Amino acid sequence: MERLYYIAKLYDLYGGLLREKQRACLRLHIAEDLSLAEIGEELGITRQAAHESIRRAERALIEMEEALGLLARQQAQEYALAEICAELRTLEEPIARAVVRRIAERLAPYASQDEETKEVRE
Repeated sequence: MERLYYIAKLYDLYGGLLREKQRACLRLHIAEDLSLAEIGEELGITRQAAHESIRRAERALIEMEEALGLLARQQAQEYALAEICAELRTLEEPIARAVVRRIAERLAPYASQDEETKEVRE
């Protein structure tokens, strides 16, 4: 189940880069939980072709993650933000200015990424 969850996360990030048939087979396999026979019937291909398409799609997604690392980066950011939120929840009044600065410095990398993205779009 853990592997399927990992592949589903990769599909969410990189699925649009797969070939149409691979994307359709993997979507039916992950999101619809169809068997290989059902996928083959739905797409008008053999069970073996559905199996091969899913395996190729999974390999392609894993290779994309190895090259780009978007999921690892996203997970690291989510973990860092969760830590910051937990720290914010423990703060008590009055809040020292130094504590606020320390938390703001930890948030700065995420704010600067948004500013860089805005600059690229403009």
